[in-house]
Amino acid sequence: MILPSWQETLLDLHAAQTPGELWIVLLIPHSIRSSWDHREPYRLFRGFHREDPTDAATTALLLCTDHRWRKATHHLIHELDESGLLDDHALDQLAEWFLAAGVHVKVPRRLFAGAPVAFTPSGSGDATVTVDPPRREGVPSRSGRRREADLVSIPRSVWPPLRRWAAARQLRSAEASWRDLVAIADELPSRDAAMIVAGVMDAADTIPDGERTTAVEVGLTSSSGIVRLAALPALAAIEGIDAARRRAAADPAEKVRAWATKAPRPRPFSVGEHPESDADQLPGDARQPPPGDQPSLF
Repeated sequence: MILPSWQETLLDLHAAQTPGELWIVLLIPHSIRSSWDHREPYRLFRGFHREDPTDAATTALLLCTDHRWRKATHHLIHELDESGLLDDHALDQLAEWFLAAGVHVKVPRRLFAGAPVAFTPSGSGDATVTVDPPRREGVPSRSGRRREADLVSIPRSVWPPLRRWAAARQLRSAEASWRDLVAIADELPSRDAAMIVAGVMDAADTIPDGERTTAVEVGLTSSSGIVRLAALPALAAIEGIDAARRRAAADPAEKVRAWATKAPRPRPFSVGEHPESDADQLPGDARQPPPGDQPSLF
């Protein structure tokens, strides 16, 4: 297949009139390099689903796993989460897909036949997504049942920030326990595993009190600096900011040690002012999940 130019692909993206037409463009290989701009895919999503939530999870899945926005997935998935355009069921479905060992999209070999979209998990831990967008004009129809041989399987890349978001989402929505998520992480490559455990740390406040300390200690003793960094705010919420600063200062990773200097001590309170919690004393960048691409922390 001759890859379309970036100009042709850009025109096709914005010429799509229906979600199905957009899916076709997203599934066809392209030569566009990865962009940091999460606003472009979000605008595409909003344009199709601001008024109609039908198949919104499908569109979100294909946008988030497209290589052209790989560098923007951290911001994109949080923008989608907070948009209000995806209901709880759609968000939980996305989280389930993003925690699968892999995601494969099956599409008709003839690009593409019109039929409903169906999602079926495989027995291998992968999520197999069968997508049949509407038929393109001029493509002849075929009678008879579609055979498996008529389909091609297209792997989609689940970028690390998507796994981190998915773990936090499942923990907060009680779709999985923190131990379940750690077990899922144990079956995945180290980078993916680290992001899932980091997601557990992001939502550690939802873990029952009797288990929270144990869960946070799992994060603090992780071999991944990303996970240890994510566990520090949770430790601060349990034992106080000073304990978290001391733990950070003794960490072997420079970026984790730097957290100790960024986390300020609680300031004195004025008369009549109510003290904030230790977690509220953390700087903004410490409270927010760190970027997904930090290989130097492993």
